[in-house]
Amino acid sequence: MSVRELLDKKGIYYTTSGRDFLVKCTNPDHADRNPSMRVDQVLGIYQCMSCGHKGNIFFDYEEAPNKMMVL
Repeated sequence: MSVRELLDKKGIYYTTSGRDFLVKCTNPDHADRNPSMRVDQVLGIYQCMSCGHKGNIFFDYEEAPNKMMVL
């Protein structure tokens, strides 16, 4: 599964910014009104530029990335 497919499957709105997707922060303690979290399109690693919340979207949603993407 690609990052784009995962975001679409979970109904998470995103925009493209260079090599990353921009989404609203998933941190429950951060009431994000504008997309401030960058998600790497290949690895699924994310970090919020406002609150610093970071992680990996594949681990958060318990999905496996495409085998071709695994380094």
